[in-house]
Amino acid sequence: MNNHIQESLINSYADGMLSSADSERVQSHLSECDICNCELQNIRDIKRRLAVLPSHRAPQELISRLKKTYLTPSVLTRIQQSFYFGWKPVSAFALLTLLFGLWFFTKNNVDEDTLSLEPLLAAHSRYEAENLVPGGDMMASNFSAQLAVYYGEKE
Repeated sequence: MNNHIQESLINSYADGMLSSADSERVQSHLSECDICNCELQNIRDIKRRLAVLPSHRAPQELISRLKKTYLTPSVLTRIQQSFYFGWKPVSAFALLTLLFGLWFFTKNNVDEDTLSLEPLLAAHSRYEAENLVPGGDMMASNFSAQLAVYYGEKE
């Protein structure tokens, strides 16, 4: 038979991890193929040998060094630790700044800071009457000379 079963499928069969349909397919192939059957026997033999080996516990010092090196706290734990002390002064400053800003802007009346347009329009009309407002072409006008006469710099 030319089509052999993949080694991962044979491993799963040896561990009993295949579905019943896949298990039946592998079993029928193993009954006809000596190479795959030999591979299954080798896997089972390795599993039996490994099962009888004594288990050893790693030294506690090694375990703690590995945990310290490779296990980091979760993201949530790191965020909580950073807020524990590091962010308290920043948060307090931000809160004080916000409260000061609210106090400052509510204390100052906005109506006092606005200008009425009536005095500005009256001044503009007066400047137009005295020919102090330049025409459309400022380069051709004598606006600077008019201002100098108005302010008494030139007669």
